[in-house]
Amino acid sequence: MRGVRWDGAQVRQVAASGESMYDDAFTIHMVEMENEDEFNFVAGMVPYLLNLIKDVIKDFIFFLSFFLSFFLSFHLFFFLSFFLATYSSFFLSFFLSFFLSFLPLILLSFFLSFFLATYSSFFLSFLPLILLSFFLSFFLATYSSFFLSFFLATYSSFFLSFFLATYSSFFLSLSFSFFFLSEYFFFLKEKRRASSEFQKNPCRINSNGRTTIVYVSGRNHRQESTETNAESQGKFKALR
Repeated sequence: MRGVRWDGAQVRQVAASGESMYDDAFTIHMVEMENEDEFNFVAGMVPYLLNLIKDVIKDFIFFLSFFLSFFLSFHLFFFLSFFLATYSSFFLSFFLSFFLSFLPLILLSFFLSFFLATYSSFFLSFLPLILLSFFLSFFLATYSSFFLSFFLATYSSFFLSFFLATYSSFFLSLSFSFFFLSEYFFFLKEKRRASSEFQKNPCRINSNGRTTIVYVSGRNHRQESTETNAESQGKFKALR
């Protein structure tokens, strides 16, 4: 960082001559002086850095709360849907098959007692066949509904979880991209605004009639010029 001191008369002289006091090759930062030996650089940068850190922390807390709420709601919905899809269909089908399996038994016992009372000699010969058909129908009614409910519960929950996991990651990455893009465009907007404000007022005359113009060339060092006005003006034109 190179520093060249200009007093108020030199600033007004250069401004009246129409010469530019800065160039695009350098980013010029104006720093006021409390006295001639000390820059008040930290006092001007600390409030800006504190506000920037505060905004970043608020954005991070907002995004973290949004991410946690989305993450918790997604997993709660996933486990709830998986539990309901698996166990509700299983227990429902089990109880339905259990109670409905007794309905043929009741009807069969009724008609069997009726026909046995009437045609006992005829139907006694068909009793093993009737019992076999009854147990076969009971077995198919019970275990077919069980395997069907297990198949539907397993694969429905699998496809549901796959769908939610795929599109949740997509929307999560989209929210990440939107967050970082908004931060990047906000940074560009602030940089452009600061550059335009500085180009309107490239220097400021202090109360003691002197002005300091600081050129930043990308290196973290500062050098103050203590030459005469003519030598400082020559070096300033060389820097341009």
